[in-house]
Amino acid sequence: ESVVIMNSRKINMSKRRKPATNKNTGFKYDNPEHNQEGLDSDSIFLFTGKPFKWWWTIAKPVRVSFVFALILTGISMAMTTIVPTVLGRFVDDVYIGGDLSYVLKYSLIIAAVPLVRSILTLLYRYVMERCSQNLLMRLRAGVYRHLQKMDGPFYDNTGVGDLMARMTGDLDMIRHFT
Repeated sequence: ESVVIMNSRKINMSKRRKPATNKNTGFKYDNPEHNQEGLDSDSIFLFTGKPFKWWWTIAKPVRVSFVFALILTGISMAMTTIVPTVLGRFVDDVYIGGDLSYVLKYSLIIAAVPLVRSILTLLYRYVMERCSQNLLMRLRAGVYRHLQKMDGPFYDNTGVGDLMARMTGDLDMIRHFT
């Protein structure tokens, strides 16, 4: 018989009904009508010790955008090697080789690559910030729903400052993680 102490009361886990599973997010939750996103007070226990699985599950609505931003990041980082390579060829072909026909071509590449890289950097930062804000909004809504379910003794024993610190500080750290 497993017993969990939660909110200053003992819950017998063997007699507890099994929660339903949200087909869209994979989260388990007790009341599908009240919690379509699957973020309930017990869902944190499903991912104990598995932070990346938890994050990947909760990030389902923004996964495509997140992967797109990672691809843009990879392209942007790969572009950092283009300018030094072109400068090396410029020195070999124009300065040492004396062939001036490459000057315009290499100059355009040297000017265009940082511009394109800046645009890609701006785009991936925008997409990543949008993803993290979306996740933060969903997390705050889940925490708010959880706090609404808490009983009176919990609020008697927990200070308002502690709750606010959790709501702002901890969730902000999660946003910076994403």
